[in-house]
Amino acid sequence: YEDIAVMNMDGHAKYLAGGGEFDAAGQFWYENGFKGETAVSDVAISKVTLKPVVFDVAPIKSNGQVVGLLAVGKRA
Repeated sequence: YEDIAVMNMDGHAKYLAGGGEFDAAGQFWYENGFKGETAVSDVAISKVTLKPVVFDVAPIKSNGQVVGLLAVGKRA
């Protein structure tokens, strides 16, 4: 994997290992996560590394409510 990011409900995310931050506003790959579903994105360009990545996305829940997302970026 390239890095693991945690995203808040506003679409702002921070990579845990690398520390880079990005806003995913307008990106398609995280929308199912906010609906409580896991998802795998199509190839996207990382806003941090500017390289092709594929994201595995899973919701982070508290008391049954989605409170954020966990996104694992893998080199494409």
